[in-house]
Amino acid sequence: MKKRLISVFLCLAIIFTISVNAFAEGVQTESIVEGATVASISVGSTGYINGTSVYFRTGPGTNYSYMGKVYKPDSLLVVAAYSGNWYKVTMTNDGFANTTGYVYGNYINAGTTTSQWTVVATSGANLRNGPGTNYTALKQVSYGDHFYITNDFYNSSDGYIWYQVKMTYGTNAGETGYLRCASDIIAYI
Repeated sequence: MKKRLISVFLCLAIIFTISVNAFAEGVQTESIVEGATVASISVGSTGYINGTSVYFRTGPGTNYSYMGKVYKPDSLLVVAAYSGNWYKVTMTNDGFANTTGYVYGNYINAGTTTSQWTVVATSGANLRNGPGTNYTALKQVSYGDHFYITNDFYNSSDGYIWYQVKMTYGTNAGETGYLRCASDIIAYI
């Protein structure tokens, strides 16, 4: 009788173990991937959104709600990498500035964008010699002038994000300096 009870108990334990393992394989985990690099995106690096309209989510998966959308070429800092090609990021431009959320890796490019931008401020904007309003205005750039972002963004003591830029089209072509990142001043072309 003892042998029979032990056999039944062992069979139940094996069936239970198989059932638990089969169930666990179907569950999506949120495990963080230490030191991950996918498509040249590494934790601690800067990047930008490469999709036209991308969901900015509360967790690493499509089953999480979204806080809003981020757009090409919004800039970000990669905070952590998760399984399934998801990244925890902190957005660094004005729509979600300093907000942390999750973006699918296919919609992130490493580095800074080399895409062209334009000045949209109808009264123009000041091109400064440093990243802040406390720096000297070198020139006034005009509506429709084009530029490239040549270096990562800078957070300055005035609370704004600034881009180091090189003007490529307009009366100030060839000039370099800093422009404040704000949707009423600059726009992606």
